[in-house]
Amino acid sequence: MKFRCRPLLALVGLLASDPRAILLACVSSGPGATKADVEMTKKLFLAKPFARTPAAASGRAGPMPRLPSAEARGSALPWGGRDRRQWSDEAVLANATSAALNEGWSRLGSRDVVVAVPVSMIPSDLRPYGDGQTNAGVQFPDWPHKIPPLVATLVKSSNNRELVIFRVHKDLAANAKLEIVYFVETPIGSGKFQKKTASVALRRDVGFVVGEDTFSGQWAVDRDKKWGNLDGSAPVFVRPTGWQDWFPVDFRYPVYTEQELTRAAGPGKMPGGRPFWDPELIRDNADGKTAFQDLQERQNSGKMGNGWFYVVPKNIHAWMPAANNKIRLTATGIGWTWVIDKGPHAPFKTLYTCFERRDAEKETTKRAEVVSLNMKDPDQQHIRKGRPIEAPQTLVSGGGWHEIGDPAETIINNVEDAPVVVGMATGMPWHETPEGGAQFAYKLTDVVTVRWLRPGEGLVTPAGEQTLKEGYGPTRGNPAIPGGRNYHWFYFHADREVCTQEWVHNCVPTSKNNLGLRCSGMGG
Repeated sequence: MKFRCRPLLALVGLLASDPRAILLACVSSGPGATKADVEMTKKLFLAKPFARTPAAASGRAGPMPRLPSAEARGSALPWGGRDRRQWSDEAVLANATSAALNEGWSRLGSRDVVVAVPVSMIPSDLRPYGDGQTNAGVQFPDWPHKIPPLVATLVKSSNNRELVIFRVHKDLAANAKLEIVYFVETPIGSGKFQKKTASVALRRDVGFVVGEDTFSGQWAVDRDKKWGNLDGSAPVFVRPTGWQDWFPVDFRYPVYTEQELTRAAGPGKMPGGRPFWDPELIRDNADGKTAFQDLQERQNSGKMGNGWFYVVPKNIHAWMPAANNKIRLTATGIGWTWVIDKGPHAPFKTLYTCFERRDAEKETTKRAEVVSLNMKDPDQQHIRKGRPIEAPQTLVSGGGWHEIGDPAETIINNVEDAPVVVGMATGMPWHETPEGGAQFAYKLTDVVTVRWLRPGEGLVTPAGEQTLKEGYGPTRGNPAIPGGRNYHWFYFHADREVCTQEWVHNCVPTSKNNLGLRCSGMGG
């Protein structure tokens, strides 16, 4: 089945009861379109008010929502505003990954799209919630431009082939070619790896990014190449022809279905008979309210089940230590969180988290108001310790990066009817380049992966190897060692609040231990 986003003028009569649907749906097109195709599209996009701004629905985005970005062809206001000179590195990353997701899903036959960007992650010791998660940041330390040097997009097609689109800044395109080195296990399960190479010809993009020249090329992925998964990374190494230094690229993004996650958590239910998956049955609410409205009404009326602790932080992991004993704000957006800790009410920690809708003014012209709100946040004064907060560059609506410091954290899209963008990062997926003496270009040793998390899916992210060495939880050490850490990130372009569920695992998850959910200790 092939999709194309377009205004649904032919369906005005069908969708007149909700005018937004004309802007928010994508229908199957072409002579092969069937009634079942249209019904599936309606189910995916029209079951509830869609979590996005109307402006983001126009243009070419395939069967997924269109995200804000700095593309030349019309889109919503870019993350952090139109003046790219004011963008923080978080805004640079958000705009680049949004553009790549839009472009990947615009390709006919796309059934999945994952975006990868080499970065340098910044760990910290700021622990706002008293658990294992610590705030983090992202940077491009030796790179002078306001787009990443390299963005890679993995497009999985309906015929089960994989294509990687490499898009690079013009500074990397002098010789118009990229070199790729990768390793495949031969035979599978043997522990023996064969080194293989490939090359990609680069061509100038026409109008892909306003104000910047970019070049791109495509690689039809070797069928024997496997990407990183729950158990570890499996990067390829990429560099422009003639360069010595390399960029790491991996599409590690361990996604599991509702059936897989509930099987790992069960059998049985939580104490009191509640299911592990959406224990308050928010997703099954049929009275037209959004998940956030339903959770708020239950909170205000005292109808939440036993064991929930409620907190409303003025940001979600959006503080980072800065120079001169200050704190830098990395994102804007209030959070609403309901938590049940592991204990008599739950065999593992579980949360509902709702995020404030996008506010482009708070990203840009009203940053001072966001700073003032954060300065007064009563729930995070213990980590601010009197330090002033600043927002010297524009922000992104959503949450800041955070390091996974418990055995694992799973983000689940199970209370919304629309996909949500979730990012993860792997700190130093490989400790060395494929050639002795070579370095990672621009000190970009880590890899961010970003994807639309569909309804009914969960992203399982274990703690990294360096975090494991330090130990778990709020008492673990946090020296300035950047590699061997894993991270989570959200950004939200919605015109309403968006909610997810999270599970915090008891043990480090593997494919052989029920994903670390049914175990008594912290070990594997």
